[in-house]
Amino acid sequence: MFEQLVDDYRCMISNNVLELFKKRQANLSLQEDNKENIIPKAKMGDMKENANEDPETDPLSWGWLSARMAEIYVYCPQGQNELLSLSELETRWKAESADERIGIAKNFCLMDSLCFPNNTEVRSYELIVVKSRRSQKLGTICYITLIDSYAKSKTVDMILDQRFIKYEHLFEEKVNRRVRFNRSGLSRRNSRLILQTENLIIILTSADESFIEREFPSSISEFSITDFYKGRVYNFWTRVVHIENEEPANYPGFYKQIRINLRDMSSSMTATLILFDLQMNMIDLFKMGDFLGIHMPYIEERSPGDLVFMYTDCTTLFCLPLSELIKDPNVKKFKNDPKSKLNFQDKSYLVDYKFHADRFYINNMPLQGINVTLFGRIDSISENCKQEYNGCSIDMYVIKISDKTGGTNVTLWGSIGRTTSQYYIGQYIVLEGLRTFKDMNGLTEVVGDVSYGTLIYNVSLATGWLATNTLRRHLHVPLKNIIKLSNSALYVDHFITHVSIAGWNIKNDSKSIIIWHLQDNTGEILAEAVGSVSEDILRSTGHYHQKLTKPLIRSILGNSQSTILKGKWLWCCLSFLKSGKYQINAIKTES
Repeated sequence: MFEQLVDDYRCMISNNVLELFKKRQANLSLQEDNKENIIPKAKMGDMKENANEDPETDPLSWGWLSARMAEIYVYCPQGQNELLSLSELETRWKAESADERIGIAKNFCLMDSLCFPNNTEVRSYELIVVKSRRSQKLGTICYITLIDSYAKSKTVDMILDQRFIKYEHLFEEKVNRRVRFNRSGLSRRNSRLILQTENLIIILTSADESFIEREFPSSISEFSITDFYKGRVYNFWTRVVHIENEEPANYPGFYKQIRINLRDMSSSMTATLILFDLQMNMIDLFKMGDFLGIHMPYIEERSPGDLVFMYTDCTTLFCLPLSELIKDPNVKKFKNDPKSKLNFQDKSYLVDYKFHADRFYINNMPLQGINVTLFGRIDSISENCKQEYNGCSIDMYVIKISDKTGGTNVTLWGSIGRTTSQYYIGQYIVLEGLRTFKDMNGLTEVVGDVSYGTLIYNVSLATGWLATNTLRRHLHVPLKNIIKLSNSALYVDHFITHVSIAGWNIKNDSKSIIIWHLQDNTGEILAEAVGSVSEDILRSTGHYHQKLTKPLIRSILGNSQSTILKGKWLWCCLSFLKSGKYQINAIKTES
């Protein structure tokens, strides 16, 4: 039911995005060919080819869209016009995924904002190198002359840190080489001199492809810790997949650290770059999706294939921004060449699956990934298994979710786990922002936590789609069909239906479960109410405004005056449980 709705929305939004793109391309072609006022067939063919390959027209991510749709209908309990929902989803897709699909250039400070180094504000700059020169007194000191792209008449010099001098040839005149840096300022003795900083990155372009191939030949798959300790130098060409949040450092002598997840472009393996303390300001110099060349990092091997890079006095970083690469007129040759280190559409580098196009089922989850989204049915919820971490007690719940391909356990920490513990077996949820990895036994672990960005949406409780007239009419399943599907071997056990109340029964046990007798003109069923369903049904009459406790609800339903409920029509979200029982998850009265 929900899956089909996501598929339908995905198709409609994708078609609309593609049509808008084609119209824009046609308008551009018409402007170029305004003399003839027609589009040649050859150009039309190229336009169609580009429309199918351009990252702007990439298909919507199933996981992203399912989470946003669940978010809308969970947090809009009174419903929302479908056209408005589609427009909102399309706008959010273009805005949130633009960085991943087409790249957005970073913003940097103007050169005029350079000030003395005791200023506490950390500013980041991207300046153009005009030329380089050696000091006449000390040949080991190298200066580069910089200009701002907005004020090219004004120049300043910068003292290069020693690690960058070996790349002096990259700063030849007329190359327009750019550098990005922070944690630097003007000399007090010379207002046209910028002091050296280790937080500097040399910017490359697609024209440097031969340099990249020559300078970054190393592959994680060929790494040897023994060779590294013997003095072998490793230079890796990677792509920034994810930048984590600041956390306390796990290494002596440092206070804070930031982990950057990287994908080695020479293999299908991953690594982590750790920046400590003042080095952490360097994350303002590049973005997720950018290519990062790492020359001479210190390397720690935690296990075979699990490498950690550290930025030391010998390390040099190079960056090729994705926003720059996509502007290259020859970009097509990079994205169509699987062996190219500049193949920005090579999905093998992925670790961050936030905008992964296709749906992940249980049986095809990534073995190692972040921002994984799963949609499935809750089959079990464990008790709270509190864990001790750094002297603090943290809540931990393990739930089992399943889809038509199988089931898996998901470990949920803290508030996410506590929220899930309030749900019921048989309800369907969207889990966004999960992490997957292999444990010591080689089994895949699935973990969710607020610090990872994990969010949970219970679509079985989303009254927004019960209140949206067009949706409920489209998704409505008569009781006759529900009974038939429930008894079939198909994995269909979640329905929206329109029924009237024929009666109810209160079980005389410790739980005092309320069973509702529901019917329409095609059939009838008995369904157990969970959560606040019985209270919502009573409140829908408009007669009860006080707080309705469970004993009071049972008392009211046992009273003969409650016959006002009989014959009342409801829109319900039903689940069919493995036990053979029906469950009412949420209701909305006819408006």
